[in-house]
Amino acid sequence: MMSFIRHAPLTFQSFWIDKRFVSSPGELHDQLLQKITRFLITHAEDFNSFEGLKIYYDNGQDEVTSLLKSAFLLFSSRVEFVPYVTSSKYRLFQAADMIATLELIRIKLENEGRISDTEKMFFLSIQNLKKNYLKLLERKRWI
Repeated sequence: MMSFIRHAPLTFQSFWIDKRFVSSPGELHDQLLQKITRFLITHAEDFNSFEGLKIYYDNGQDEVTSLLKSAFLLFSSRVEFVPYVTSSKYRLFQAADMIATLELIRIKLENEGRISDTEKMFFLSIQNLKKNYLKLLERKRWI
């Protein structure tokens, strides 16, 4: 999967809020919506250069589905939501899932200074994680 991510012409942007500093689910929704719409507006020229936008989401969490629909429908009427995507059918969906997992690990490492024992076993070492995974993601991050 990392080889696919390395060679695919893709970029990504992730958004996160530290839930310790949010008082309610509504506030969390509003803060994420604000971050996503700010990103979409900042990069409107890039997004508008496409005939349309397709949003692939597995409908795993109602809150995320609502958030994505709110943000993208505010941004553009040329958005199509592809429902019930399965990772076995879409390689880019698998890549997005891998990127999201690595982003969570990166955030945890940056904020807590450590990763779990299971993550250490998988990545062999923090140095290996940074060198072979997180460094690649930084090159793919949409700036």
